[in-house]
Amino acid sequence: MRVAFLGFLVLLGYAAFLFLAFLTVARIFTRRFSEFWRPCFYLCSIALVALMTVLPVTNRGRRNDDFANNAIMLLQLVIACLVLPFVAFKKPQRYVALVGVSLSLVVFFCYARSLTLGLHYGDCDTLPTRAFHQLANGDKDFFGKDTRFKVWGAGTALTPEGYVVGFTEFRASDCVDVTIEDETMSSPSEAEHEMRKKIRNASRVVEGSTRIDLPAHPDGERAVLLFDRDAGAEIVVWFKGNRQLNIIESASRVHALACEKLIQRGYRFDPQGYVVATGR
Repeated sequence: MRVAFLGFLVLLGYAAFLFLAFLTVARIFTRRFSEFWRPCFYLCSIALVALMTVLPVTNRGRRNDDFANNAIMLLQLVIACLVLPFVAFKKPQRYVALVGVSLSLVVFFCYARSLTLGLHYGDCDTLPTRAFHQLANGDKDFFGKDTRFKVWGAGTALTPEGYVVGFTEFRASDCVDVTIEDETMSSPSEAEHEMRKKIRNASRVVEGSTRIDLPAHPDGERAVLLFDRDAGAEIVVWFKGNRQLNIIESASRVHALACEKLIQRGYRFDPQGYVVATGR
């Protein structure tokens, strides 16, 4: 059904273009048929809008072969719809028609571009939404309700002081990275000292050394910090008597907080590999 409908629209486009070619030739050699310029514009407009509506959504999820095969016809109809108002209408109807065609083209190319972004960015499917809010609203810390996290990598490393650090990298579906580090110190007092040091060195303390109690780890301290470097936000957690310092860092504070809330009481992976909270 889809192929037959698309074929009909393509034939409609060819018919509109042939009608335009006939009127152009007739206009050159005779002065007849001038009353058909307006019906020709309507036919070309219907064919153009129909093709723009159908082509971007066909074969969604991969490159659009239908659009590539019929792009030449689309271009011809665009030119026809932009030229015909000058001979089919008088002022101000001429400008109304031109504005209508122009707005239709803007909507079409924005929609087609959004699909291209979705294919290009792969798992970062909510990136266009975040980019829109950043540009339109100036919201640099926007976090969409549909944003999800995937584990991007994990491993261990050594700090310059020789301590072992285990890390897990998460990537949100809007392409913001969050890193969780478990830094093991030589003693609980050193872990506490390192937390106090981070609080002192922060550019801004959003939440300073507040109490936190989890079922498996009671009597803990937590701080939310901002820094003037690439890892713009850090959530630092230390539990009394533990020589491990837990750090969640990201360029976005809201992403760090969302990731903390997601994994705080345990998590699992759904069939697509996204992180799903399991605890309450």
